[in-house]
Amino acid sequence: MNDGLIPNRYAKALFKLSQELGDTAAVYDQMKQLDVAYAAEAGLKKAVNNPFLPVADKLKLLGSASGSAATASAVSSCSTASVTSASF
Repeated sequence: MNDGLIPNRYAKALFKLSQELGDTAAVYDQMKQLDVAYAAEAGLKKAVNNPFLPVADKLKLLGSASGSAATASAVSSCSTASVTSASF
């Protein structure tokens, strides 16, 4: 696990959002599942880091890996500019 400054900021933002949505337990479970998926499947990280894979496909892949198709729709409902400009 990466304990750097940037991952901490993303984790805090995700936690704050999950609190605002009243869904911290579900988000925690999804993040645990995603951690297990990353550990079990080396190709997942490669796929997410692939610049040629469309963002929509990455979101579907992460939603599936986290055990929730809702993850992809929740992330895609965020500002398109911030998701599109993010470096996956």
